[in-house]
Amino acid sequence: KNSILSVGAIEYEDPTNYFYAECRPFEGAEITDKALEVNGFTREYLEKLELTPGELCLRLVEWMGGVSDITYAGYNVAFDHSFMKAQFERSGIKWPFGFRWVDAHSVAYFQMDPDLRPLYHRNSSLSLDKALEFYMLEPEPKPHNALTGAQKVFELLRAIRSS
Repeated sequence: KNSILSVGAIEYEDPTNYFYAECRPFEGAEITDKALEVNGFTREYLEKLELTPGELCLRLVEWMGGVSDITYAGYNVAFDHSFMKAQFERSGIKWPFGFRWVDAHSVAYFQMDPDLRPLYHRNSSLSLDKALEFYMLEPEPKPHNALTGAQKVFELLRAIRSS
């Protein structure tokens, strides 16, 4: 029921190769005030965007054509994955990713000492900013932007790999 509004991606082996695009929501999509608060978009801004979600997906696939490893990675990746997969299906575009992904949350969570893991109702509440802080990295700028979010996940994964 919700639409992707922007996508950011970085090639892990070559971080100078990145993708960013914004699109208007699909017709009938639910856009909540909470989501707009997180991403900083306004309804008026989104209405002016020319790119459709399907066109954004096609551009992403085109960009990925030059990337040798397109394994999907992110922070709490199942959330983003469900949005993206639904949009690809809605647009009739073949899903380019496999069924495996890298979840930076899971990797960061299990790198932490169990006494330092933040919990809420006995479940992980480790936010991206808290994981970045644990590795002495700057938090993600607010409001959330798909590209800066991808960059921060990239930084986190690199820091974990180096530790």
